[in-house]
Amino acid sequence: MKKSLLFFGSLFIISISFGQTKDKAGQTKDKTQSKDKVKIKEKIGPLDCWYTQSIKAHKDTTLSIIIGFQNEEFTDITNIKSVEFNITSDTTNVQRFVSHLRSAIRDIAKDTAEYNPNDEYYLQVTDFSGNIYLFDTKGSGEKNIHISKDDAQKLVDWIERCVAKK
Repeated sequence: MKKSLLFFGSLFIISISFGQTKDKAGQTKDKTQSKDKVKIKEKIGPLDCWYTQSIKAHKDTTLSIIIGFQNEEFTDITNIKSVEFNITSDTTNVQRFVSHLRSAIRDIAKDTAEYNPNDEYYLQVTDFSGNIYLFDTKGSGEKNIHISKDDAQKLVDWIERCVAKK
């Protein structure tokens, strides 16, 4: 009895030392998993926007800006898509998005134009709609939302506030 108690006690200590425990379902769970924290949440027109912080192993921190939307093509089902920017060490991609969004705001109802740096997102304006279309990726054609000029400007302002807090 003492030997089995000592054996199982040793196993428990070993599992704790490796940062693993069992959850209620009996699955091994790593205690070094990331902890996600929403720092700023904002509803801008049809967009749900989050500025998040994810901490892994109490040292690796990732800051992200996430823009989520319900696909306008489907109203009977949930079809949510998002565009995400990691701004931990480099804000180039999100700054490019802001620049493209500003250009789209300027070109609304004047021209037909497309903006896309590298397939992370796709912006389109047409001379007839008066809106900016945000697609999750170039060429997907199925997951998109239209944004008014005012909401696009609010999104630009919100992103700049988030990047400034970084």
